[in-house]
Amino acid sequence: MHQTDTICAIATSMNSSGIGIIRVSGEESISIVDSIFRGKTN
Repeated sequence: MHQTDTICAIATSMNSSGIGIIRVSGEESISIVDSIFRGKTN
């Protein structure tokens, strides 16, 4: 693993919940998340 790698990890506990958080970090994180999720506005 290098400092320039893009990684993701589950950041909330593994139980029944209405919210789940995934942490993404690295050089390509913004472009990867942008290609997956769509909000009301860009």
